[in-house]
This record gives sequence, structure tokens and C-alpha cells, in this order.
Amino acid sequence: MKESTPVVPAYVERRENCPRYTFAGGVWIVLADTAQTAGNITNIESIYQHGGGLPWLFHERTAEMAYVISGRL
Repeated sequence: MKESTPVVPAYVERRENCPRYTFAGGVWIVLADTAQTAGNITNIESIYQHGGGLPWLFHERTAEMAYVISGRL
């Protein structure tokens, strides 16, 4: 029998109320983390100045995805 994923209510937070951190020369805004999504996902907005970018990160048992809205990475 296939294991089912638990149903989690939608989580919505105003962007200006989300925690912000400086990391790797940029600002990370945590839009939702595993506490709000029952351990399923973390959603982070990263903002970097020209010439900056995401650091190399390695995860053994998780997947990570990034996409660029403006500029180049």
C-alpha cells in the first residue's frame, strides 16, 4: 500500500513579516519553513547584489531548486 502524504493547511504570511537573514553576501527571506509546512518544504527568497550569488550547498537526503527572476546566476 502506498504511503500517503498528510494534508497540511495552506500557509500564508506577508513577506514583510517574514524573518530575514544575511547569508553569503545576500539577504534570505524565509517565506515558509518546515514548522509551517509539517516538515514538507522550506521556501526562501534570496536577494544578491550584482556579482553575488548562491553558495555551493550539498544535501544528502533532500532536493533543492533555485530559479532566477531577474539577472543571471
